[in-house]
Amino acid sequence: MKVAVLYGGNSAERDVSLKSGAAVFEAIQALGHEATLIDTADKDALAKLQSGGFDKAFPALHGRGGEDGVIQGVLDFLEIPYCGSGVLASALAMDKFKSKQVLMTAGVKVAEFELLNSNSDWKAIVDRLGLPLMVKPAREGSSVGI
Repeated sequence: MKVAVLYGGNSAERDVSLKSGAAVFEAIQALGHEATLIDTADKDALAKLQSGGFDKAFPALHGRGGEDGVIQGVLDFLEIPYCGSGVLASALAMDKFKSKQVLMTAGVKVAEFELLNSNSDWKAIVDRLGLPLMVKPAREGSSVGI
């Protein structure tokens, strides 16, 4: 089987993705399959995917462009099967606010939260939620820098 291992990318989690992708690449080769590393930050990444004759893709990408449905949409368009969630599930899971809305609608209990913007009243938020608090980007992956 010929597998494209997608890694790197341009997100804040590039370094983590480079390590994950290298590990996946080695594991696929150890299983006797042909693996090709494709850094999605490279300008020729799409051309490599189109011309590579891949049977499958393994997205080892983290953060924007890799976990948010973007690469899944590209792979769907190119008709390259891949492991992991599809476009909608990836996009929804990447957006913490939208995910919480869906979960609450389904009756799942979630921790209290607040969607912040430049006009947010920090004192009111602290009064409502209490301390300590964690502030995370709504549409990024891991807790980079936290």
